Amino acid sequence: MDLFAEDKATVPAGADIAGDDGSEAELLRRLQALEKLIQEAVDVNPQGMTASAAQWVRDHEAETRARMEAIGAAIHAFLVSRPPAEAVARAYAAVTSRLRAWSSTSPVFHHIYHVPRHRLDTFEIADLVMSGRPGGADLPGYMMDYFYLNTVAARSFRLRTQWLGQILQNEIRARLADRHQVRILNLHTGSARELDVVIRDRALRSHVHLTCLDTDAAGLRRVRDRLEPQFGGRVAFQLGDPRKVTASRLWPDAPYDIIYALVLCDQLSDRQVAPLIANCARGLRPGGILILGNYASTLPDSEFHLIHWVLDFNIRRRDEATLRALFDKAPFGADGVHIIEPDPWRASYLVTAPVTAPAAPRPGLRTSSGIGPGSRFR
Repeated sequence: MDLFAEDKATVPAGADIAGDDGSEAELLRRLQALEKLIQEAVDVNPQGMTASAAQWVRDHEAETRARMEAIGAAIHAFLVSRPPAEAVARAYAAVTSRLRAWSSTSPVFHHIYHVPRHRLDTFEIADLVMSGRPGGADLPGYMMDYFYLNTVAARSFRLRTQWLGQILQNEIRARLADRHQVRILNLHTGSARELDVVIRDRALRSHVHLTCLDTDAAGLRRVRDRLEPQFGGRVAFQLGDPRKVTASRLWPDAPYDIIYALVLCDQLSDRQVAPLIANCARGLRPGGILILGNYASTLPDSEFHLIHWVLDFNIRRRDEATLRALFDKAPFGADGVHIIEPDPWRASYLVTAPVTAPAAPRPGLRTSSGIGPGSRFR
């Protein structure tokens, strides 16, 4: 089932968590409530994953989500109570061992939990979330996958991607009034699904010169196979860390009109984002624009803790004031920074910031150790 059409629907309310007392026992009670629902699903569907079992999951989606959100809320209440370290370790083990076991055949869980911690993202995760189609070899895995794809975080990501595509389309059109080509840098390529709207506009894409940068070689190959037939010789692929590439004194070889990243900031600290923004300003021509996405601080705490505990994935949430402060340190100016909320849950931001003058290069700037500034990828 394609869940994409449901993204603008109201998220069903979670379980009543007013009784949460922040105790470890309360957290375990919430976990047992989910266990009962999963056992019911297995008992009612003894044949395992069948069409009728998938329908049962869809029919009970709101109840599954409510119980999962209640577990996340209980984790939050438990941590706010400042329990001793041994209690945290005990609760963490109890929650993660069961939820990870139930999630073991979920494709979303597999690709997020098993991604190497040094990797910023993988194209498989983005493609799975964008497709909105649940999977799983067994019923508990299918139930968990359905939940992961219906979280506010996942729905917000899909709408953020759609909005970014529209912004790119509008920015390209605006620049074609006074130049024949528009140079674009995708800082953190992922699945590059935000470019679908540009690809569908044949007249528009013929004026685009695109560079796709990523640390994931397999992801770049996948995107190359999809984009090269559309953009021909006007697309390049570069393997490298965007923080190191943009910090190089030799970058860029020519200024860009548009630099953007859909999810990069979601995994970077403020100390990492601030110099990245400043370096991107240096890589833009006058009138160029930087576009960055980020989860908002209003992403539900229940989901935030579930993602952190169960998926072992740390999302960096930011509020509007923090984002503006990060951009204020670069030559954009507070008046030029525009913050868009692309989803009805206000769980994400897209920040657009035009430059009016090129940033001065910083003498003596060195790249970080590790992989070099970046290499052309084939």
